[in-house]
Amino acid sequence: MLLLAFFGFPLDFCIRTPLGQIWARVYCTNTRTSVMHEANRNAVIFIFNNEGELLLQRRAASDDSYPLCLDFSAAGSIEQNESKDAAAARELREELGIETALRYVGTHTSGEEMLEIYRGVHDGPFHPDPKEVQEVAFCSLDEISKKVESGDQFHPEFLSVWADQHLMSRILQAT
Repeated sequence: MLLLAFFGFPLDFCIRTPLGQIWARVYCTNTRTSVMHEANRNAVIFIFNNEGELLLQRRAASDDSYPLCLDFSAAGSIEQNESKDAAAARELREELGIETALRYVGTHTSGEEMLEIYRGVHDGPFHPDPKEVQEVAFCSLDEISKKVESGDQFHPEFLSVWADQHLMSRILQAT
């Protein structure tokens, strides 16, 4: 199959488990091969208030990964056979107890993770799920920069997006 890609025929196929579930999607061209495990696709949401401050969540102490780290407003895995839009809306309901209009900004790859990024506006109130979220707070972008520079503990995927100036400008400009 890779020989076909070498001769300029792009390949895009899925590797399935014995039960027929998608395990990974493979895309090959003569210049690039990428494998993205479906389990590693996540919807991440940036919620701003009307003053332009970003809502950060502090992950629950009981969280399996990165407990008590600062993180996106909401984020989570895209379930099998679930659209990225549906996953983003579900994560907002599950983690923050809200519904709001979201705008899709784009995709960012962070290590093994593919992040589908959304932006929304909501002033609250929020009803965080204590099993997932310790607390939420709006912060100005300057405050977040100071937290990053001072070594506050952030989820590494948040830091990956935060460091991508082009992507952050698209997130901030999306209306």
